[in-house]
Amino acid sequence: MSISAALAELPRPHIDLSDVAAVLRDHYGITADDILELGSQQDRNFRITYGAHRAVLKIANSSWSSDSLAAQDAGMRALANLGHALVPTPIGESTTVTLDGTEHVVRLLTFVAGTSLADWDHLAPPVVAQLGELAAHVISDLAGLRHPGLDRWLQWDLRQARDLVQALLPRVEDLLLNNNIFTFTTAACDLLDQLAPLLPVQPIHGDMTDDNLVAEAGTDGRPVLTGIIDFGDLALGWRVAELAVACTSVLHHDPRQPTAVLPAITAFHRISPLSEAEIAALWPMIVARAAVLVVSGQAQLAIDPDNAYAASGSLRERAMFDVATSVPMEVMHQAIRSALDLPTSPAPHLAGRALVELQDPTVLDLSATSELLDAGRWQQPGIEQTLASTARHGAIFRHGEPRLTRTPSLSLAEPATIALGAEVICVLPLELVAPWDTTITEIADALILHGPDADIVLRGATRLAGATAAAGTPVARVGAGDALLVQVVVPGLLPPPFTTPALAAGWLAVTSDPSALLGLAPGTATCAPRHTPAELMAERQAVMASGQERYYGDVPPEFERGWRELMVDVGARSYVDTVNNVAMVGHGDPRIAAASARQWLLLNTNSRFLYSSIVDYSARLAALFPPELDTVFLVNSGSEAVDLALRLAKVHTGRSDVVVINEGYHGWTEASDAVSTSLHDNPRAALNRPDWVHAALAPNTFRGLHRGADAAAAYAEDVTGLISKLAAAGRAPAAFLCEAVYGKEGAIALPDGYLTAAYGAVRAHGGLAIADEVQVGFGRLGHHLWGYEQQSVIPDIVTMAKAIGNGQPLGAVVTTRAIAESFAQEGTFFSSAGGSPVSCVVGSVVLDIWEQEALQQNALHVGSHLRARFAGLAESLAAGLLPAAARQSLVIGALHGMGLYQGVELVHAGDDFAPAADETLALCDRMLDLGVIMQPTGENFNVLKVKPPLCLTRESADHFVDALTVALSTGW
Repeated sequence: MSISAALAELPRPHIDLSDVAAVLRDHYGITADDILELGSQQDRNFRITYGAHRAVLKIANSSWSSDSLAAQDAGMRALANLGHALVPTPIGESTTVTLDGTEHVVRLLTFVAGTSLADWDHLAPPVVAQLGELAAHVISDLAGLRHPGLDRWLQWDLRQARDLVQALLPRVEDLLLNNNIFTFTTAACDLLDQLAPLLPVQPIHGDMTDDNLVAEAGTDGRPVLTGIIDFGDLALGWRVAELAVACTSVLHHDPRQPTAVLPAITAFHRISPLSEAEIAALWPMIVARAAVLVVSGQAQLAIDPDNAYAASGSLRERAMFDVATSVPMEVMHQAIRSALDLPTSPAPHLAGRALVELQDPTVLDLSATSELLDAGRWQQPGIEQTLASTARHGAIFRHGEPRLTRTPSLSLAEPATIALGAEVICVLPLELVAPWDTTITEIADALILHGPDADIVLRGATRLAGATAAAGTPVARVGAGDALLVQVVVPGLLPPPFTTPALAAGWLAVTSDPSALLGLAPGTATCAPRHTPAELMAERQAVMASGQERYYGDVPPEFERGWRELMVDVGARSYVDTVNNVAMVGHGDPRIAAASARQWLLLNTNSRFLYSSIVDYSARLAALFPPELDTVFLVNSGSEAVDLALRLAKVHTGRSDVVVINEGYHGWTEASDAVSTSLHDNPRAALNRPDWVHAALAPNTFRGLHRGADAAAAYAEDVTGLISKLAAAGRAPAAFLCEAVYGKEGAIALPDGYLTAAYGAVRAHGGLAIADEVQVGFGRLGHHLWGYEQQSVIPDIVTMAKAIGNGQPLGAVVTTRAIAESFAQEGTFFSSAGGSPVSCVVGSVVLDIWEQEALQQNALHVGSHLRARFAGLAESLAAGLLPAAARQSLVIGALHGMGLYQGVELVHAGDDFAPAADETLALCDRMLDLGVIMQPTGENFNVLKVKPPLCLTRESADHFVDALTVALSTGW
């Protein structure tokens, strides 16, 4: 049977619901309560509900042989017998019925519950990996299946791809698409023909696509594959085609990029190793599969224009084809090899003379760590030309280098930053000569010199030669001051000037160092990374304690630069930093660097010596507090500050007991850890708590024990009652310690009047009030300089750190002279780093910047804008307007905090405010993909902690909320 004739006989059967009801009644004895048609391109499928049961009735196209249908049943039973519980299996025997004057085989199958994976917009790498794992298990378990119905002609068999596309291509009326399908399919099938003898053939499902995989939402809101449906394409085929078909279906999802399939490939290979031939064939098969989908879809609509299933798939199929062909097959072959930790092909070899002999050019570093790009210079328009103009004999920008100058500050997508050639900025005009006898072609702005083992691509040069040139003869010229990009590439490929980090491994495997073409020593014009983030992670794990917390899983991005509210990874991508409250005035400030460097050249010692910087800084710090808080201690960190504050209180009062609140965090020294009650940081905090620490209820009016109008009074009564109870037992506390806005729970403000009551109670019994301002101080709240001001109280002791030194080891305790003098009676105190000249100078410069840039006012204005946008997002979530979040009933339960210290609490809709912990963590990973650094916090890990540098701009704040909106709309 010819392909065209076979397809002409494959419109869906013309059947209505009354026919279905009759088949169920007459042949299976079932009276259906509900019949719902499911999509199919060539058959008719119906979901049947009867009583408490569901099943699927499949009415086969009359063209399918009974043997092929029996083979499908055998395949389903084989997988079920091998432990695949979530595959359909036949109910009873198949039967033949006459419908619309034609005989059709009818089968009733068990129903596999779940939602089609195609309904999820975004497929995260772990989800794509599930697809590869499932394909590997299915292909292994089908290998032993034997049935005569498996050996059949099938239009989806990729061994038929060339003939099928040629037969159906006239159906594609779009001339550009038609030409592209012909070109790419021909190239793909030529490669497959060469590899075919080496490709194992076995029974395959053949249609393991997102349409035929069902899933349920996991605890993190991502899909978890729960079943395989539609065995209609079960037949003999290339083993690796199972993986190719699955990968192709990923390409229309977000992210629409070819490397999105790599997790599936690596997962498949881990379970069912791919041969060299299968690896080489994989991307050509993906291209062929995408082409087959497009032409088959067009043909099916031509013969069955009312087929809504085929019509809805046409846009997805076109997207799959466009993504599959967006990168050359050889580039994707190399990217796959790199992902599988296999050697990539040797770089194209260069032989012959140089294009030009450059004399002493300056190689300029444009990477993320370049000193040339300090202080935000990478953001300046025309910075590459500015830097090049300083090079006396011309400048070279390196091949393979992630150029920081090419990254936008704000981007939802990974930008193309990796240079795929060396760029020469000329001082004098250059004449380029042919390195070998060559033919020359020109495509757009690229002049291509074809060589025996490699092509040379020139961009920015004016052509001098004709169609051919002999070795050593002029081929092009470059004007003075112009930029010339020189690329060396595998013959037949045309690389873009830049690529994304995701595609870099593939492109760099087919391009090579152009140094020799420029008359330079090998390696001069190319950039080789010292390590990959994965290698660095392995080194970290080998030398650092495993308990040291880190963000972003097993292979986090490597960050080596920051600028103001941005952080930059080694791939030269910029991210908005929403969590680094340590860097109060921003990352990479040159004023801090200069002052610190100058002081290091002068002196750095400890606070037992006399020097002016410690006096000047302490006076400036004390001036930020009420007059009674006039005495300063300088320490190294927030943990030390809390530790010292507790000692001051105990010495001054002569007591040991301390009252704190639950779910608070104060540090990691023995004393500050003892008063830290956060179970996240210390899961056994309650069990290990010393008897001198007493915890009041966490005054959380959203999730705590007390809620509603009377919550503030109830929490105040709890803490005052605890203090009174301790006093009555002869253990009046030395101090009450808490944050005015407690941070580990997500910037939750204390109920109005809470500190007034707590401070009053502890002081009534002779104790002191300690305010931990480590996180919220220095105007982060916008409305207030210090957190305690929000409660209209004045503490006896204040601790601060983090922002105080913008990351320099520096913390402080500010208290009254009387309390400090009590401590002096017990001994002396000094600090090695906190009160050093360098730390004091840094602290003073931080205050200068904070004042000059009005960062408290910025926190107020940008924070208010953020709060308004969060409120709008909350309304959209409540209305179900963001699809991915609506699928999980995900809403914002509460907005905490103020200024640039906020918390967005994510919960599931309902009266119990069930915390969306796993979803929040997965959402933070998705935000990283969208260019935002975000982490969860809270005892339930369901609060987005928003505490960026205080220099956060309104534009960066908008980028943050825009990214969050995209994630909640498309998935995470």
